[in-house]
Amino acid sequence: FRNDRFEIMHAQFFSLRRFEVPNSINNNSSSLAKARQKDQQYSLRQSVKYFGSSVDFQLNTSYQNALLDYHGELPIATGSTTTNHFSNELMTNYRVNSWLNVLGGESTSWKWLKGTQLEPANGLEQSIYAQAETRHEFRNSLFNRLNTYTSVRWDYFSNFPAKLSPKTGFNASHIDERLEFAIRASAGQNYRAPTFNERFWRGANEKGNPKIQPETANSWDAGIFSKFKHAWNYEAEITYYESFSRNLITWQSGAIEPGYWSPTNSSRTKSTGIESALRASSTSHTSEINFTYNRAIDQSVSPHKRLRYSPLYTVQINNSARWRDFTISHETLYKSERYTDTQNLLYLRRFWTTNVFTQYVKAIESYRFAFRFGIKNILDAHYDVYTKYPANARELIFSIQITL
Repeated sequence: FRNDRFEIMHAQFFSLRRFEVPNSINNNSSSLAKARQKDQQYSLRQSVKYFGSSVDFQLNTSYQNALLDYHGELPIATGSTTTNHFSNELMTNYRVNSWLNVLGGESTSWKWLKGTQLEPANGLEQSIYAQAETRHEFRNSLFNRLNTYTSVRWDYFSNFPAKLSPKTGFNASHIDERLEFAIRASAGQNYRAPTFNERFWRGANEKGNPKIQPETANSWDAGIFSKFKHAWNYEAEITYYESFSRNLITWQSGAIEPGYWSPTNSSRTKSTGIESALRASSTSHTSEINFTYNRAIDQSVSPHKRLRYSPLYTVQINNSARWRDFTISHETLYKSERYTDTQNLLYLRRFWTTNVFTQYVKAIESYRFAFRFGIKNILDAHYDVYTKYPANARELIFSIQITL
């Protein structure tokens, strides 16, 4: 329901999936993980929005129930897990005047889970945030617009201390009919508590870590952006960043128990790098290339030893084209060598992998049909995602989606 002042939404979703996992074929070895799996999900979402002359409100509530039932050849890989999640979020936006905007909000969520191979667990999460945004416009100046923001966020999680995280930044830009360019920068603190999976997950080769601690970080970044508008839109951007983390959460093999992957904390980590992107788009075609240089150092080990499984270089190339009801897309990913031990003596070799997808969409009366076919790892590249975890060989995927 919607009118000039209110928008009310109610949605329910239910899915049930049963399938058999055969002996999977990898490029470097064969796995014996034959199993039967059942996934069941139910979600309920409600949203109420109010649009005022100077104040907007939005209230969201949701409930999710998920069941995972897995029966494998190994007893440790057999079991079921049920997760329940209730969340409530209130957001407000107050337009003080033409140049000042104030946002605020509060969110509360409650999670609880039980399973055949883990102890029942529950957790409360609460957050309160506020942000002030300013917008200034200038004439006869190189930069004709300046946006600034300052925010603060308070987070509380069960079993962990509360944390206050401030952040500030600006964006100075020049915008006209054909050309747009901007310089921007930000600095702040970040806080992330472990997820339920990181604390309690139990799988065939994975175990959660109930003692995992939240990670915190101080970071800053600065960059430039440009856009040229014509029959095609051309964009380019580059950003330099630095981040200093405490208790960074990463999954490692044998961190808690031999033979199992578990999350663990790296006490001190420094990351410096460059992110860049080039994009070209028209009404029917989009091309994009992203390049990332990330030097992540595990300072708890040495001032020069790189963080495990963190590639120094990453390149991603995406293309998509649309003609009438057909769409074809292409994805290529490159990752450089990744060290697998703290002393940087062992590593996984670099790899390229390419995926190709095509989709046909047709609407018939009130029904929408989408037929999708794809080939993952079309060149059948041989590489390891993690130690002793080889990537899947070439995969063929076909799906049909019907929307009422």
